[in-house]
Amino acid sequence: MRTTLLGIVLFLFWAASASAQVFVGPSLDWSHWSYPKPDDDLSGSVASIGGFVIHPALRAGYLFPGTPIVASADLGLQSQHTDSYKYSSFLFEPGVGYAFLNDRATNPYIAASFGWYHLSEIGIGVTQTLVGAGIGVRHRVAAGHGYIRGELRYDHVNKTDTKEFILPESSFGVRVGCDLLLSK
Repeated sequence: MRTTLLGIVLFLFWAASASAQVFVGPSLDWSHWSYPKPDDDLSGSVASIGGFVIHPALRAGYLFPGTPIVASADLGLQSQHTDSYKYSSFLFEPGVGYAFLNDRATNPYIAASFGWYHLSEIGIGVTQTLVGAGIGVRHRVAAGHGYIRGELRYDHVNKTDTKEFILPESSFGVRVGCDLLLSK
């Protein structure tokens, strides 16, 4: 995990030094989680800022100059430790997007992602893969130094049959955020 984080940081520094369009920004989620049978009665909605299980809090990425292609990674980390309880989750979900009408201030985009999250509770851990897709709109702000975005999102957990945890099978929701361009 340290190697992955180091790689992301090095990529961001390299891309920023090459006059690239590197960006970073927070995300806020509202999602409806669906659980597989026999736990489908646990399905429900949750609002989070980088919250429980599969919802990221930070998006870092790269806008390819002169193209509508966007590469990004959603990152999330949550930790709760008390005297009798220890819980943590980590998410890394890289993705690629395509922005339509890229030359305009407001443009729609589509995105696809594949990632991993690790969930640990009281010393027991599980790592799962997930795939996701989104459709959204972004708007250029601050004289082109950033974007605000809104995205309808679907994420699917590839394997939910763990003996240790009851995991959601999928989530559907809205993710909003802003992205600051680190170079222009």
